Amino acid sequence: MVRPDGGGGSSMLIDGFLRHDVSPGTISAQADAVAAPAGDVENFNADLTTRHNTAREGVAGVIATAMEGADTPTKNQARSLVQGITVGAGAIRLFSTAVETFNSTIDGLNSQIRSEPTREEQIEKKSALSGQHAGAVETLQSAARTAKGQLSDPLDPAHVTALYAAGALPSFAPGMFSNVTDLTAVPLTALPVDLAAMTTREQADYIKLHAATLDAALIALFSPEVKELVAEDVAQAIKDKEIDRATVDALTYLKNDPAFAEKLYTTVSPNEMSEAIAHINWDLFGVGDDRDGDVFPGSAKDKLALYDDFMNAAGVTLATYSKTVSDPVELADDWFRAITDDDNPTNAAALTLLLREGGEAGGEYDPDFISKLTDQVLDWERDQDGAVWGPLAQANGQWIRDPDRVTINEWTLNNGYEDETQYSFSGGLATDGLANLLGAMGSSPEGAQKFFTDYPDDPDEPNRLEYLMLHRTFSDSVQSDEGDGLGEALQAATIGGADGKNGTWTSDRADALAEDLFTLIAKNSGTEDMDNLGTDKAGGKPDGDADGSWHVWRDMTDSLGAIGAGYGDDIYFAVSDRVEEDGATRLGLSEEQWKIVVGEIGHTEDKTGVETLLAGVANSGIRHEVGDLVSGWKGDRDDLSLFAFDRDPNAPTLDLPDVGGVLGELVDSSVAVQRDEEMTAEVRRAYVSKAFEFGTSFLPGAGSVLGETANEALKTTFDFAKGEAISRMQAAIDEAPPSSADQYVSDSRTNLNDSLRYALANEMLQQGLLGEQSNPERADGTYAGVPDTITQVVPGTDGKVRVFDPELFFNREPDAGWTDAQRAAWNSWQDSEPEAILSDLTQTLTSSFDTEMNKGG
Repeated sequence: MVRPDGGGGSSMLIDGFLRHDVSPGTISAQADAVAAPAGDVENFNADLTTRHNTAREGVAGVIATAMEGADTPTKNQARSLVQGITVGAGAIRLFSTAVETFNSTIDGLNSQIRSEPTREEQIEKKSALSGQHAGAVETLQSAARTAKGQLSDPLDPAHVTALYAAGALPSFAPGMFSNVTDLTAVPLTALPVDLAAMTTREQADYIKLHAATLDAALIALFSPEVKELVAEDVAQAIKDKEIDRATVDALTYLKNDPAFAEKLYTTVSPNEMSEAIAHINWDLFGVGDDRDGDVFPGSAKDKLALYDDFMNAAGVTLATYSKTVSDPVELADDWFRAITDDDNPTNAAALTLLLREGGEAGGEYDPDFISKLTDQVLDWERDQDGAVWGPLAQANGQWIRDPDRVTINEWTLNNGYEDETQYSFSGGLATDGLANLLGAMGSSPEGAQKFFTDYPDDPDEPNRLEYLMLHRTFSDSVQSDEGDGLGEALQAATIGGADGKNGTWTSDRADALAEDLFTLIAKNSGTEDMDNLGTDKAGGKPDGDADGSWHVWRDMTDSLGAIGAGYGDDIYFAVSDRVEEDGATRLGLSEEQWKIVVGEIGHTEDKTGVETLLAGVANSGIRHEVGDLVSGWKGDRDDLSLFAFDRDPNAPTLDLPDVGGVLGELVDSSVAVQRDEEMTAEVRRAYVSKAFEFGTSFLPGAGSVLGETANEALKTTFDFAKGEAISRMQAAIDEAPPSSADQYVSDSRTNLNDSLRYALANEMLQQGLLGEQSNPERADGTYAGVPDTITQVVPGTDGKVRVFDPELFFNREPDAGWTDAQRAAWNSWQDSEPEAILSDLTQTLTSSFDTEMNKGG
């Protein structure tokens, strides 16, 4: 008989509440007993397969064909039996947990009763607790009913999902029940039963063995002790310089976990991390000042990928660690001492590259840590006599290379006996420690802004922006990065954050920095006063242009273009004849200054920067010349439709041609610094078409070249803050063919017409004038009538969400694979009044748009 007090209540003067009469341990043992036969069935299935294959190999012809799937029904029955056994054991196991919870609740209630000194007071207390007891009983009974349902229908997808989410099924359940339901996206609230049964050491080993395929949701369910054990093992591999794929996978899996990060970086010192990085470089690239082109035996691709993955994961882990320490400034001091340690000169490149790789892989560093560290390194650099980074890199003869910038060439050569793989490499030297630290800030907007705005400058020296832009070199001739890291830091500091979302980052400080940056560029573009601008302190004159004049660094133009896109309103209003709206602009640059800036961004061979800027300006133009005008027309009208707008004699004239004029002028300006191509009308149209395609929110990839690139990158742009949206757009533009590509240029008129059409449709849809373009939302959050792959949800300016099917905006017949509902939706749109109005409006505007766009040409 179970004692009501849980076994030991000498002070219980009355009978307390009764615990469950079967212990959770007994029930768990029953679950294990139920699960045991599953292994026998699996063995039977394997034996059946072996015997069937043997029998099938002994026959031929018609008999062999008939036997092909003869064992399938039996195997399917066995599979269902195993699944049922597993669910049954899980249901019993989950009920055991409910019993354990119930008994703990009863013990707690009885403890409260026991605390009363007299029988009467205990009776009174028990009465007061009766409601809580009844609730516990009902919860247990509900668990019993649930278990009964699970046992009676074990392969119900809802039952399988619930048991897996609760941790009552093993970790391999997603594969086991793939024919029943998809468990891969089910959020877990407890470790799967097989993992929960392991010791702490076993769980740590399991993570290391399966890190590459483990569900990230499990990280929160493993104890800190388990993750610290993994960190100790990873740390030992780093110290021993035995970094293999399993080590890197474990590091990658846990890189965002605070307990793991803290243990790793309090176990591994900066010097030990630097030595491991140097060892990998020696193994891959050898030693010496310049080994570019040297031939090495073996395969390099896997080693280079391992090195890249290690640096990314270790860097992100360091970012995580920087946010866990109590004093991030003290951590910055420690790393500054390590980076500038004369006794360990390899640290300068190795440790700063580690920080850079972490930032470029998405790691956001504590703002005080990264800004203070970079500030200290900058001051240290400026206090040195002569070049600093190159001598440090050469001191030990071990040059550190950036895995993202190394070029690998690999081939097979017969040595007279067998084929042998050989490789050579070139480039990627990561010598410039300050450039690396600037690149580390790319995912740390608050830290980047603090670095550029929070630290006082020496009044007798150029301020840090001027020093970095004008007075030090980032030339690849001294193993720097051509301004790539500087651009990333400035992009984070100006458009990378949002007020109230990124700590102390503010748009006011971002605007002030952006204005200083662009004014500095406009003022100094093309100057030949190198005595005033140049310095040998960091390795040479600011740029290696043949004409000896100053221009922005080659690899920062993509970031400058992204920043410009963030200030698309400023550029649009400065270059257009439109009357400036109050609050529409934030920077004080003139039209002439903006055009110089655009020329600097476009002066390099890579046009990603200028294309991103043009897309931002196209976005601003269409919003102001269509969106704002339509919004003003709507007022308090009841009839908000494209039909009403088209029939209203007082409706405003859409100034879309003005957008063409602005973009045409900017395209001309983009080649003003280095006229490296003939800006024909076709090339100009190609640039503008691409700008519209990427710059107007959710365009479906109208051009025959871009295809799905724009669609996939931008269909949810409005769900993101400006900086993130621009970064997504920038990445997509970089992957797409350049505007000057032959195919894009040859199709420029068709592409531009399509782009204008979709841009207009986009604005009208957001303003609520087109209504729904497909069937309503289903209960599961998807939409009927169109494939999920092309359905897009567009937030309107009125706060309502509308459904948009991009296929409806193409003037072409439906694909053969379309459903009847989708085909009906397409026909409905093609026959609709809005479609006809949109087509007429596009045709009317295209000619004048093209004329305005080509005036400059």
